[in-house]
Amino acid sequence: SGAVAWILSRYLLSADRKLRSRLLDLLDAQTLAEQRDIYQQIESVLWGRFTSWLVKQPMTMAMLGVPRPQIRLINTQYPGGMVGYVSAKLRHVLTEVLIQDNYFWRVYLTGSYTPDCCPNYLKPENFEQLHANVGRVRTHNATVSHFLKEHPGAYSHFVLLDHQDWLAWHKPDALREEWELILANSRPGSKIMLRSASPELN
Repeated sequence: SGAVAWILSRYLLSADRKLRSRLLDLLDAQTLAEQRDIYQQIESVLWGRFTSWLVKQPMTMAMLGVPRPQIRLINTQYPGGMVGYVSAKLRHVLTEVLIQDNYFWRVYLTGSYTPDCCPNYLKPENFEQLHANVGRVRTHNATVSHFLKEHPGAYSHFVLLDHQDWLAWHKPDALREEWELILANSRPGSKIMLRSASPELN
């Protein structure tokens, strides 16, 4: 995804000085109203021929880590296919979610953080706490199902990202087993974060 970010930032921030200025203004916007106003001014420029062409390319999606089942899901179920999906999601993020402290978008568009807009682990005031707790970090090279079988318990948080779109296409039985194990190892009020390209989750 870093390569795609580099291509887009070079194209968007270098080819058009006015667009660059407005994108930087967007990153510094203090209110949603301000974000919406700026995005309305630049949306048609953002979605020119080059950007639309780039988003449609399978190689671009592969570089972003989007698996083929997810690409098929978007192209068959979302109005406008991949371009419609990406443009709608981008519009939502840039007009409905405050961006001033969103370091993901800042580093994606500019290639850098600022002292006020960066991950908490890069802030000096958190270094001592990180150092004190680094010994508690454990890594496991396993599937979610395998981990839960080997380490059953009452977990409070699950971060699944989008691997379940891949499982739904290639290994539905494994997806079913994973959910059974997640539910069996969750405590009341557990938080489960996942993302999917599907318009419906069932």
